[in-house]
Amino acid sequence: MDNSTTGNKPAARKTAASTTTASATATSATATSTSGTRTGTRTTGTGTTGTAANTNAAKPTPRIINVGPPGAQITAAEPRPTPTPSPPAGMSSATLENIVGRLATALGDKSYAIIGTAANSLLGIGPVGSSVDVLVPTGTPSRRAEKLCTSRTTTRFKFVTNKGVFYTRGDGGKEIPITFWEPKEVNQQCPETMTDIVMVGNVRVLKPTLLLNIHCHNWLKSQSGPGKSSGNAAAHSIDLLLRHIAKETKKEVSNATGEFLVKFAAAKPEAHAGFRDLGILGPH
Repeated sequence: MDNSTTGNKPAARKTAASTTTASATATSATATSTSGTRTGTRTTGTGTTGTAANTNAAKPTPRIINVGPPGAQITAAEPRPTPTPSPPAGMSSATLENIVGRLATALGDKSYAIIGTAANSLLGIGPVGSSVDVLVPTGTPSRRAEKLCTSRTTTRFKFVTNKGVFYTRGDGGKEIPITFWEPKEVNQQCPETMTDIVMVGNVRVLKPTLLLNIHCHNWLKSQSGPGKSSGNAAAHSIDLLLRHIAKETKKEVSNATGEFLVKFAAAKPEAHAGFRDLGILGPH
């Protein structure tokens, strides 16, 4: 009995050891499983972090540009208004040529002649002015103005008075006044023949000597009466025309060379003075 009892005790120890080993193995497996669970949690956390990063990427920070002193900032996305350029204040050569070209087309074979600063410019004598003056026969200013405004071949002309018209510019600038003058107002007859006209394209321009005649009248008129003025504009045109006429006269009298003038002055001094009056001077 004792031996039997003694023999059973080792078996019991072995069973206990086996039980302990199995328990330890189970515990290890549980720990491993738990570790795996933690690892899975970390993986999930990483995924969450990635989602947050993607959310931030959907809202980019606006780019900032520094302008002016510190603190004055605007975002690049804000549009800046483009300033509208102002139309030119004066009248260009192209505008003048356009106006007188339309006028010539509208009036056709009617008597007229461009005068004033517009005429100077068309002849290449002076700068472009701010208006257009037209010499027409007595009693016709109103009819000429109406003809210009009602012609189907012209546009942009607006009838203002019985002798005045405004030309509306295409660039939105100031309107250009066009005035029709009678002979008595400028003390110069309207040309009846082409000998008193210079054709610039299809436009009739009064010839330089008659333009000079009108400016002389205008200057003298500006020096008297309640509306007395300096007459600087007329004086400037007179100076330009005198120089132009003298230059053109020299071209026409090309045989009045330096040699001729010296010999002619010695032989006929009283007649030689006439060349000086024309602006043709001999060698100094």
